[in-house]
Amino acid sequence: MKVILLQGVPGTGQANEIKEVSNGYAVNFLLPRQLAVVATAKTLANLKQQTDKQKHQALAKISQAKDLSARLNGKAVEIAARASPAGKLYAAVSPLEISQAIKKQYGAVVDGSDIILEEHLKTLGSHLVAIKLDGQEKVDFTVNLIKS
Repeated sequence: MKVILLQGVPGTGQANEIKEVSNGYAVNFLLPRQLAVVATAKTLANLKQQTDKQKHQALAKISQAKDLSARLNGKAVEIAARASPAGKLYAAVSPLEISQAIKKQYGAVVDGSDIILEEHLKTLGSHLVAIKLDGQEKVDFTVNLIKS
């Protein structure tokens, strides 16, 4: 029996794969647990449509990442923070604050979890920060912390 796997099944295959399995395995294990559906013309057409949509979304995401990389590469953002006279911050600057500053100053939306900090930003001055975009793209960015 031909089935389309809805999720990965160890020893059988990955999600969205079309597999030929025995009737008993399909009827007694895969179908009752909703791990697969029978491969009919309609389900195959739905699978093709879904994979085409995922490919299109992936290409759009890569295009957005390249655009954002070109807009932000080598740029700097300023963040005002409270600091002691010695230049130490009272509270470290978080990736969320950096992403909000990027949005405010450049209009670019960057998720805080995509900002890579080698160490917490706890002193005034310039700090080099990396932003990971869509897996392969990585943008170097400078964060200038100034006293408020």
